[in-house]
Amino acid sequence: MSDKLILYLNDGNVITSNKPDITDYVDKNCVSIYPLTNDDISKLTKSDINTIRYTIVTSSTYENEARTAKNTKLGTYEIIKDIL
Repeated sequence: MSDKLILYLNDGNVITSNKPDITDYVDKNCVSIYPLTNDDISKLTKSDINTIRYTIVTSSTYENEARTAKNTKLGTYEIIKDIL
């Protein structure tokens, strides 16, 4: 994963992180760690993540490909509150 990560929350807030601090490829899975502000984390403890938008570099062409992942079932804000 590379470039910007955008989190769309159910309450209408949008959280953007411009660049990952760390990226890796482990067991055929892309792993990226993006920095978040205290304000971002506060928003994540109050509303579920609706959609995640990210960019991945494809292994076959090495080109950037924009992707989205929609959260349809998981109550993310309660999980995040429990972790914190």
